[in-house]
Amino acid sequence: SLGWMIEQLGPNTLIRNIGQNRLTELIARRRAMTFRGKLVSNATVNRSITELLKRILCRANSKWEQQVAPIDWRGMKLKEPKERVRELREGEETALFERMRDDYAPAVRFKMVSGLRKKEVVALGWPDIDWRVETVAVRGKGNKLATIPLTTEIAEILRPLLGHHPEAVFTYVCQRPRRGAKTRWDAKVPKDTEDGRERVRGQRYPITKAGLASAWRRHGGPAAGIKDFRLHDLRHTA
Repeated sequence: SLGWMIEQLGPNTLIRNIGQNRLTELIARRRAMTFRGKLVSNATVNRSITELLKRILCRANSKWEQQVAPIDWRGMKLKEPKERVRELREGEETALFERMRDDYAPAVRFKMVSGLRKKEVVALGWPDIDWRVETVAVRGKGNKLATIPLTTEIAEILRPLLGHHPEAVFTYVCQRPRRGAKTRWDAKVPKDTEDGRERVRGQRYPITKAGLASAWRRHGGPAAGIKDFRLHDLRHTA
């Protein structure tokens, strides 16, 4: 977002020359952009332009002793739809895990208990688990490191998975030979064994974002008879 903004403003533009008019131009250009064939949302524009620039200019004024132009930040924010909140209801959790594939169920249950994002779940490795101090290290959005408590419930999910893979916590059992997507652990594995390409039936491999999404489509949500419930909604449940 910063790179795009600098490109639009020009790298030699002074901070004091960025005012309401320049911000309006940036917002208009960003709103005209598309992502996967759709116009970017108002929320995306607010996060990547208005809120980001506000943080920079406020810091420039308070920390860097730079003069900045007055901007009506509240008036420049675009309206966003009210966030949709959906949680698992009584009985739906049982229905979900009765339908979910056994090898994907631990990842789904861990996501529901921890509230982590899909990317954070599939990237979890055994070095991230500290059994002694009872914490789980998570590399989250923006590549930020954080820790969550290794609760009794989380530990009960993780312990049965020990020994499935030397690096990845969550794995799946290959059901048919195929070529698979590369994972963060493939570079550490010799080419004559598991190299992120060939998948051998019956063997375990690290779960990927696409694989988890596919398992959810086939076995979770509507497939389990749960209406209007997405994989992301497990965060709300947590």
